[in-house]
Amino acid sequence: MIKEKIWINGKCITYILMRKKVKNINLRIKPDLTIVISASPRISKKRIEDFLISKGDWIEEKLGHVDSLERIRFMEFSCIGGEEIRLFGRNLKLILLPSNSNKVEMDQNNLYLYCKDINNLDQVKKYWNQWYQLFIKESLYDIVKEVHSIFYQYHNNMPKIKLRYMKTRWGTCNKRTDTITLNKFLIEVPIECIEYVIIHEFTHFIHPNHSKEFYETLKSFLPDHKSREKMLDRYIIIK
Repeated sequence: MIKEKIWINGKCITYILMRKKVKNINLRIKPDLTIVISASPRISKKRIEDFLISKGDWIEEKLGHVDSLERIRFMEFSCIGGEEIRLFGRNLKLILLPSNSNKVEMDQNNLYLYCKDINNLDQVKKYWNQWYQLFIKESLYDIVKEVHSIFYQYHNNMPKIKLRYMKTRWGTCNKRTDTITLNKFLIEVPIECIEYVIIHEFTHFIHPNHSKEFYETLKSFLPDHKSREKMLDRYIIIK
C-alpha cells in the first residue's frame, strides 16, 4: 500500500495505491474521502495515472457528494460539556450541570446532563453511558411497538428485537428465528428514517427478499418509503 499524489483538474489529489492480483484498475472512494486504487503489479504507474485523470470529473463529483453526507462515527463522548450529541437528526449541545440527583433533560437545542459530582469524570461518563444506552433501547422499542400494531394481522407475535452497533446495515430480519436486529446508530437519524427501517424489516416477514411484491407491500404500508430512504442515504457510518 503506497500513498501517491497526482494533479487532476488543477487540484492535487492524494490516493492510495494497492497492488493486487486483479484484472482491471479498480477505483473506489471511502467514506473518509480516501481514494483507493487497486491494480496489478504489471500495470505501470503512468497507466494508472492516465486512468485517474480520465476519471477526474467523476472523482470530483463523488468527493463533493460524500463530503455533503452526515457522518456517524464510532466515538466515546467526553462528557465535559459543550460537545454535540445527535439525536433523531438534531444536533444538541451537551451541557453539564451540578445537581442533587443524576438526570438528563433536553429541549430543542440542548441536552442537560445533571450530575451529583460534575468533577468526577468517571462517574459522569458512567451515568451518561447508562442513560444513553437505555434511551436508545426505549426509543427504538417504542417505535417497534407502533409498527407492530400496523403489521399485527400479518405477524401476530412481537418479534425478538436485538440492538447492536453495526458498520454496514441499519437493520436485518431473520424470519427463521423471528428476530429483527436494529443498528443503535439509528438513534442519530430522523424518526422518519427509523420508521422506514423498522417497517422495511417487518415487511421481510411477509416477503423475505426484495422482490416486486416486497416493494408493493412496503409501499402499501409506507407510501413515501422512497423519500424516507433517500433521507436515510444522507447519513453514512464511518468504519
